[in-house]
Amino acid sequence: LKLLDIDSLDYAKQLTIKEHSLFYKISPFECLDRTWGNKYCNMGGSKNITEFISSSNHLTNYVSFMIVKQADIKKRIQLIQFFINVAAHCHELNNFSSLTAIISALYSSPIYRLKRTWAAVPEECKKLLEELNTLMDSAKNFIRYRQLLKSIGDFPCVPFFGVYLSDLTFTANGNPDFLHRNTVLVNFGKRVRILEILKEISVYQRSHYKLKRYEDIQAFIESSLENLPSIEKQYAQSLRNEPRTEVSTGLNSTNVNYRYNTKNGSENKNTGKRLKFGKAKKQSANLLSQ
Repeated sequence: LKLLDIDSLDYAKQLTIKEHSLFYKISPFECLDRTWGNKYCNMGGSKNITEFISSSNHLTNYVSFMIVKQADIKKRIQLIQFFINVAAHCHELNNFSSLTAIISALYSSPIYRLKRTWAAVPEECKKLLEELNTLMDSAKNFIRYRQLLKSIGDFPCVPFFGVYLSDLTFTANGNPDFLHRNTVLVNFGKRVRILEILKEISVYQRSHYKLKRYEDIQAFIESSLENLPSIEKQYAQSLRNEPRTEVSTGLNSTNVNYRYNTKNGSENKNTGKRLKFGKAKKQSANLLSQ
């Protein structure tokens, strides 16, 4: 089985099944472990969060590697179009985890800098990618994504977990445990907000997809996410494919990749501002760090 033998919708569905299965395993205590550590007691670690984050990071690396390893520009164009379609289907399926991972790969330095390749990608595909990127834009605390998430209702969903990690960390570290600088008045507002975040996570865990699982595609996905080259090696391959030039890619000029410290959930912005001619600072493609 080869990647392009798989229909983009089928690939998105199987990614969604895989990601929701990982997301479903995450317990409230694991979230508190990332937020508080051992401040109050031993929460038991956060193995499932680590596995969920690793899956997203591996998908990002896989997407970028599959494109950059192709010496033939036509194959690179074909794969970019394929992954944009997969991302669009993930959006339709409310799989924001895989959607964000794929977007991050397509905007990562090894891929973004392939100017001759992007110049040949159909405009409708680039427009679709920019629309998806705008949806997951971090501006105003992911306001577009948060608004869409609220409108989903009872439909199944795989959220972008990094937003929850940031919310929990901000709430825990940005608010005092007690009010008026004493140890008498407990800040229950802080506890209520943490509980609200945990409840929102549990709501999406209770809604399940009714999608058919294809074991051959699942096995293909699992095996493809193993033993991927580093971002540095991918960037070197990108330079071999297309030496540096001064031509714009034609994509949106600014994109911000996010990495999250999984020990405490804190957010680290890695701003890869694209200059006038599309030059980008070499950066990691990973959304979440382990």
